[in-house]
Amino acid sequence: MGLKFIDVDEKTGDSMIATVFSDSSAWNQHEAEPGIFRSLWSLVLVFKKIVKTSRKSHRSDLRLAYRENCRLVLPDRTLEGTVEQISSTGLSVNIPGTVDLVGENGTLYVESVALRVRRRWVMQAEGTVVAGFAIEQVEKGADRWQELTLRAA
Repeated sequence: MGLKFIDVDEKTGDSMIATVFSDSSAWNQHEAEPGIFRSLWSLVLVFKKIVKTSRKSHRSDLRLAYRENCRLVLPDRTLEGTVEQISSTGLSVNIPGTVDLVGENGTLYVESVALRVRRRWVMQAEGTVVAGFAIEQVEKGADRWQELTLRAA
């Protein structure tokens, strides 16, 4: 490997070469040396991440593709949509148009089932909104809902 410096005197060039090929710890911020404590701490962080991602709030329940028209009744309005996915703890709904669902909780009617739901997330796409809801309570049709979600388990 060769280096050629243009418009640099010999002393400055030698200094630059010494810096480039010197021990990197001389010009980097000092870090603690790796050791048993840091290795164990890394292992703890990995296990913490695994536990966090396997909680129910992080979709450990299997999702079942399911396509059925639904009606979402909110405190101030009623929206028509299509259920796209279901699980025993939640579902996702596609609602046509641009709809603001900030902080919206309500009742979702699908088939003969009535579910009290809480909005978890919303994604706005071209001319449609996809929203995820957590199921607070099955108000009507618990047997039918259990039958539908057993296929996802």
